[in-house]
Amino acid sequence: MSLSHALNKIQQKRLPVALGIFFVIFILTRIPFYFHYGIPNIFYDSGDFNNLAQQWIFGNPNFGRRTPFYPIFLAGAWFIWNDILIISVLQSLFAVISGSFVIMTFYRYFTRYTILSGIAITIFTSLTVYLNFESVMMSESLYVSMTLIWVCTLIYAIKRRTPYWWAISSTLLMTVILIRPSGLFLIPLSVIIIVYMIINKYSSKAILFFIIPAAFLYFGVCTYNLIKINRFSISSQGTDMIGNVIPYLEKDNAYPDYVNKAIENLVIKNFPEDEKKYIRDSWNITNVQFLQVKNQNLMYPLLDALKTSNRNDQENYIKTCKLITWHAIRTHPAEFMKFTIIQMIHYFDGFYYKNITAFPTLVDYKTCFTARLQRYFHEDANTSGRFFLFKSPKLSPDQATAILNSLNDNPWHRINQ
Repeated sequence: MSLSHALNKIQQKRLPVALGIFFVIFILTRIPFYFHYGIPNIFYDSGDFNNLAQQWIFGNPNFGRRTPFYPIFLAGAWFIWNDILIISVLQSLFAVISGSFVIMTFYRYFTRYTILSGIAITIFTSLTVYLNFESVMMSESLYVSMTLIWVCTLIYAIKRRTPYWWAISSTLLMTVILIRPSGLFLIPLSVIIIVYMIINKYSSKAILFFIIPAAFLYFGVCTYNLIKINRFSISSQGTDMIGNVIPYLEKDNAYPDYVNKAIENLVIKNFPEDEKKYIRDSWNITNVQFLQVKNQNLMYPLLDALKTSNRNDQENYIKTCKLITWHAIRTHPAEFMKFTIIQMIHYFDGFYYKNITAFPTLVDYKTCFTARLQRYFHEDANTSGRFFLFKSPKLSPDQATAILNSLNDNPWHRINQ
């Protein structure tokens, strides 16, 4: 058989070839996690998501701090299986569904690029950062999967011009935003899409079907938050941005006295000078990122102090946090640019799977959580493989909650407690 004949055979079976490449590599890249480690990783926001999911389970959800769909996803996951491993399983399932949908969409509308799309989505879903977020109790993995699905439904809607697909696309657009507020970038994009629809003479019904479901979900969540927390917004979040400016946060005349006092006592005095200097002067991506993330935890006592000083006035508390954040960025643009660059590089450089070399005495949140699990299960802390699916005891949401809550004060220094 000649090479050209073989290539023709492959081209005739584009869809099974593309899906086969995707499925095989997808499974191979997940085997180490499920058969060696098998516990979802825990990051800084995991406890918050977990607590909101527990509120949903017990019938009193308050989504003021977070958009609702990821906590709902967690609550639903635990109804399926009373073990936090289900989180990673479902996030992997959504990842494989979204990847398959991308390939099938290309096969339907851009047939000649089907195999190329399969290779591209295989590479994308095999990146270290993608694998990392798929195995963590955080919203990033579901957010990316749903964004990919939304893009595919948008292609279907544009090509088929039917109101049905526009309604699905609209619903998924707002679903993406309600999983993670960074999806708000889709709002101006949706305006461009509406202009495109008008120019290309899509029916008024199709345009309405694209607007109404998203608007209904958006205003529904905002109204709910207005009732619960007296704030017409999809989330009151925004305070945590202070964590991004902690390395160069200083007292300033632009801040009220109580803010300067809190910065002095809770941040400046507790931020080691050698670490601050290292962050400022070094371009060692791994170590600088580690120290930035480690010292971000200084924001939690600062936020508590600001909230107390504002006598739980949520509106003024949020305004104060935003004032501090944006003023710090304006007065330290170079430092913030460096922070942004390092964040981008480390996400695509496998930071979370590297050993920290410059500061071996520090431990990260995942290590701390894992050590607590090992003590909880009376396992040897030096055990390297757990074969979770077959040998290890299961970890229920209640057990995970207890361990997460035990880490809330200062997870970086509780490893030996």
